[in-house]
Amino acid sequence: MAFFSKFFNQDDVSALGIDIGSSAIKIVQLKKKNGQAVLETYGELALGPYAGLGVGQAVVLASDKLAQALTDLMKEKEVNITTKKCGISIPFASSLMSVIEMPDVSAKQLAVMVPLEARKYIPVPVSEVMLDWSVIPKSEIREGDSSEYATTAERVATDQGTGTQTTLPKVDVLIVAIHNETVVRYQDIVARSALEAGFFEIEIFSTARSYSFFSHH
Repeated sequence: MAFFSKFFNQDDVSALGIDIGSSAIKIVQLKKKNGQAVLETYGELALGPYAGLGVGQAVVLASDKLAQALTDLMKEKEVNITTKKCGISIPFASSLMSVIEMPDVSAKQLAVMVPLEARKYIPVPVSEVMLDWSVIPKSEIREGDSSEYATTAERVATDQGTGTQTTLPKVDVLIVAIHNETVVRYQDIVARSALEAGFFEIEIFSTARSYSFFSHH
């Protein structure tokens, strides 16, 4: 879990999770205790009033307005935030994700191959996005590879003694791309709010991890 690995190296360390939606900001402060995540406090603030609209209405606010709303929420006595360390979720709509098939080679080799293969799935230049990837554990290898994939991503080893070709096993790799301007915007919000962001995470992953955590406790 990225949240633990980034902040919870020791017990009694708190961290803040932030979700900026279209109609409200939600925050939750967690603390590691005996290897478990313990809820310390949480809060929610409607964004409509910051645009002269009603509570619950969806709005599009500039970074300074969002930072102001986040700061106001953290200052509420009922919320009582006590840490500056945070992680922030990025809307799923602001990202692009795809699963690609790659040969099962070393992480160092994949680091070179994945960005090249990812160009086929990202509709903008790779230089305009922040690209990340992760091998999906225990993936099932699909049959019937396309000829296009076989010529671009598949690595073939040749047995010099017999001249036969052996195809390496394959793995599924999840690639995630986020526009650089989106990352810069959220970094600006965090900086204006005097927080320290350890990571940015696409909201769908946060939801999945939360469901997994609570379904096992």
